[in-house]
Amino acid sequence: MRGDGSVGNPERLIELYFARDGDLLACYDPINGPPDAFASQPVGDDVDKREGA
Repeated sequence: MRGDGSVGNPERLIELYFARDGDLLACYDPINGPPDAFASQPVGDDVDKREGA
């Protein structure tokens, strides 16, 4: 599950795809679209790190 239940971030079920060795290959979030649609945009803590916060 992902999201905090707010209007801008509703709770939803996401799908995670892993390789046999445990590496995360893709994440499908119904709000963000297919796995490759959101890959180039920073998410969560990555936003703060890239913006120098």
